[in-house]
Amino acid sequence: LWNTTVFTTQPEPLHASNSRATPTPCAAGGRVFAYFGVGYGCVDMEGRLVWSGVDIDYGRMIEQGESSSPVAVDGAFIYVQSDELAARGKSDVGSQVTALDQKTGRVRWSVKPNDMTRCYNAPLVWRDGGRTTLLVMTDGACIALDAADGREVWRFDVDVQQMVPSLVRDDDTLFIAGGNIGR
Repeated sequence: LWNTTVFTTQPEPLHASNSRATPTPCAAGGRVFAYFGVGYGCVDMEGRLVWSGVDIDYGRMIEQGESSSPVAVDGAFIYVQSDELAARGKSDVGSQVTALDQKTGRVRWSVKPNDMTRCYNAPLVWRDGGRTTLLVMTDGACIALDAADGREVWRFDVDVQQMVPSLVRDDDTLFIAGGNIGR
């Protein structure tokens, strides 16, 4: 089809079993949105670059490489940046969830929920009663954020450290899977 350079920069650290293509792009409104950890971008269906951005500082907070796929919801492109070093007390930056406007690439909102460290899976979009919520898994908690403004709606604590598998919804039931290191 086409091959488009979205950005160029120094790559972030990467685990031997990971790939820089681990996050899966998403599409909406005739555009494709991609997130690569230290950068992100949007192309149209002809492969023309619409907008892009780079966050070099994020590369200092990860050791394994990016894994969380972005989501496109309600005119926003939303991605999670996981501060892996914070889980071991080596960083005080914190993980964050950011929503960019799909048309312009400008930040709509960006939040750093309390105690949010490693986040390896994509947010789950949950529509219920007219509200759109993003469910984000992190070490020890499932956090629900309002998709409109990033405000924390609720939190469910779980005794799990590695929240890698995707969240799954069946009607009103949420399925969570994960594991613990050394247990």
